[in-house]
Amino acid sequence: MYKATAIAPAAAPLRVAICGEVRSGKSTVINALLRQSLLSGVTHAPQVVGHAADGGDGLRLDAPHLRGIELIEVPLTKAEDLTDPQRALIKGADVWIWVTIASQAWRFTELTLVEQLAEQRPARGLLVVSRGDKLRRDADRAKIMDRMARETAGIFDGCHMLHGAGPQIAQAASDEAAWQATGGRALYETLQQIAADLDKTPARAASAEIVDLAQRRPAVDPAPEPDPAPERVTEPEPAPVPTPSATSSAAPDPRADQWRAIAADFPAITALVAWPAQGAAQPIMGEDAQCQALSDYLRPVYAALPAHYAGGGVALATASTRLHILPLAEVTLAFAAPAQTLSEGMAATVAKRLAAV
Repeated sequence: MYKATAIAPAAAPLRVAICGEVRSGKSTVINALLRQSLLSGVTHAPQVVGHAADGGDGLRLDAPHLRGIELIEVPLTKAEDLTDPQRALIKGADVWIWVTIASQAWRFTELTLVEQLAEQRPARGLLVVSRGDKLRRDADRAKIMDRMARETAGIFDGCHMLHGAGPQIAQAASDEAAWQATGGRALYETLQQIAADLDKTPARAASAEIVDLAQRRPAVDPAPEPDPAPERVTEPEPAPVPTPSATSSAAPDPRADQWRAIAADFPAITALVAWPAQGAAQPIMGEDAQCQALSDYLRPVYAALPAHYAGGGVALATASTRLHILPLAEVTLAFAAPAQTLSEGMAATVAKRLAAV
């Protein structure tokens, strides 16, 4: 079983962008590689499962077999809806995986999306056919794989088929033969080979984490942790960005009471924090220690979130914790709750109500 802990720096991982249309099975690919049904449902914002290479805080999962691999789930809709951040995510990966459903493999809309990404696609790419277990006969599966090889020649380096039903992945957690049967092990071995080819083998072991995409920072030396005392200014800066490191005693946002009332309708929420455009984080609801912990976790992503997800939200989840970050016009809200008591749908409802204030 996986458990949430504080992350530690690790060597630079192999970055794998997992792309595909809505409900194509991207989360199933991650689950098959993790050997654990961690992600589920429809994802509208990028999610990252991998190793901390650039510093920062977050949550991680003990999955030693994924040492040196970072998985970036990139949900896509239509070619005309592709955004610059999505293109940048894919271009920044070392290898990309396109996920297609066995029963509707390689539709014209998928081909159109892939062609639109021609300039952003990494040199190394794999095609994964999901839900192979839904096909009744081996002959049907073989026929699809033959067709994929013909129709995608020159686009991908290889093709894998996954049999990713929940019970199969659950069994794969402790059974090597079951993992092999899902197709997850073969895909994992291919990624390990690509990592070796690209000299991406990490220098030391690390544990896997699930973190928000906005934590991925440029490759620079991490800044020292700020002291509780006022920030030291070593050189003038034209427009410094505030980096809150603790909750603030400043006057709360005038909408705080309304946000607090909404959160009170969901007892599972343990902390609710507001991040104004200027100044430190302001606790809205929850114990000081919980708000402080949430503030410390979100500090590395505070400045990046509005730029990457203006008007949108970022949902994070592990087996035990659910976080939701909601950038608004003048403030960024974030709340935390146990994943077992606040479902993905309920978290989306909370976010919608908070945004409407």
